[in-house]
Order: sequence, then structure tokens, then C-alpha cells
Amino acid sequence: MKLPIYLAQDTIQSRVQDLANQIGREGENLLFIAVMKGAGVFFADLIRSLPFPLRHTSEYEFVELKSYKGTQAVSEPYFVKTPPKSCKGKNVIIVDGIVDTGKTLKTLLNVLPEQEPASIKTCVLLDKKCKRATNVLLDYYGFIIPDEFVIGYGLDYNDKYRCLPDIHIYDGSKET
Repeated sequence: MKLPIYLAQDTIQSRVQDLANQIGREGENLLFIAVMKGAGVFFADLIRSLPFPLRHTSEYEFVELKSYKGTQAVSEPYFVKTPPKSCKGKNVIIVDGIVDTGKTLKTLLNVLPEQEPASIKTCVLLDKKCKRATNVLLDYYGFIIPDEFVIGYGLDYNDKYRCLPDIHIYDGSKET
């Protein structure tokens, strides 16, 4: 199956490096929390791109929330793997692959303050502003995209296509 490329790998990598450089100005005591599975590839590239010494001294954790069934967002995201219990006093940066309705990010932003982090910021690769159903602040974002379902670079359709190096628009008609 051949899908047209929406964002090429080199364009993505250039933007990831820009984001890592911006985050590099955040200071110390960083705890990255990646929203799995969709942020996996972006997250790995982002933390490897952090400037020295942050790439050696930052910590990271993972959470997993389900927010999609096929190409449709579920009404309320739910935790599959809960947030870490080690956020107290740390500068938390939540990393996600894409934000559209904002409900997944909002769910995390509502839970994490209970753990008393020093700060909470967000970093997403793709911002689908036109789908926003809840108000969430994005401190760092890679690209604003239209209302299209995208796959590749960690993003999936029913757990397929995550390993594509580029990002593609997926309409579902090419399913085999």
C-alpha cells in the first residue's frame, strides 16, 4: 500500500531538534511523561535530541491512555497505565504525539497536580486545533495540522502503521 506523505521524516526530525533546543532552556530536574503508545517514536527522538547535560540528567516515565477506537475519539479517555507517583518537586513535561480534542491531555493535567510537581508543561508533535473540545495549553508543539486522521511516526490506526518513518493522512479506504 502506498500512502502519500504529509510530513516527511527529515521535516519531522528538524522540528524535533528545534523543540529539544527550546526545552533545553527549561533548566534542571526535568521529568518527561510520555503518553504511550502514540508518542513513543516522537518521545525517543525528542529526549535523544536534548542538549547536554539534560539528555543525561532528565528522567522519564510513561502513561497509557486509550482515546481512540479506529478513527473515532472515545467520549472520555481512560488510563491503561497510570501516571507515576514520583512527580513531587520536579519540572514535568508531558509529551504526546498528537492533541486534537484535548481530552487525553486534560485528563493528565487534572491528575498530576495531586503529586505536587514544581511545574507542568506540555509538548506535542501535532496540534489539531480545529478539533479542540477542551481548553488545554500547549507549551511546545511541532506542527498545526488540519482535521485529518494521520498515521506513522508512532501514530496508528488500530495499532497498525506506527513504524512508518513519515506521517501520512489516512482515510481508512486503503485498509487491506
